[in-house]
Amino acid sequence: MQIQHIALNINNISEINDFYKNILKCWPENNFELEEQMALKIFGIKEKPKVFTMRNSDVSMELFLSKNKLPKQQGYQHICIKLKDRKHTAEKAKAYGYEVIEVERSTSNLLFIKDKAGNTFELKEL
Repeated sequence: MQIQHIALNINNISEINDFYKNILKCWPENNFELEEQMALKIFGIKEKPKVFTMRNSDVSMELFLSKNKLPKQQGYQHICIKLKDRKHTAEKAKAYGYEVIEVERSTSNLLFIKDKAGNTFELKEL
């Protein structure tokens, strides 16, 4: 099995540059609008969201810009990514005002960052 892409909700278009481009080093590939009837049929959400496709190496993401504040589900979902110099990425995220969570462990610390919509990324060293 191979993952084709990851789809995430974002609340503000500035996240594309601020978080996904500047922090995660993704580049834009495409953008489109999902037809309202299609969004309703597939996701049960009646709106016409703009969708931005971003890529970084082998990872492709579809970022759905919602005009509505969609309810956040509390849970353990997160996306784990491997990258060079994860500490630098976390420091950059913190400098841009994004939440950084570091948990000290005897082996290696756990490191997570969150975008403004609450999408959580675990950072592992490549």
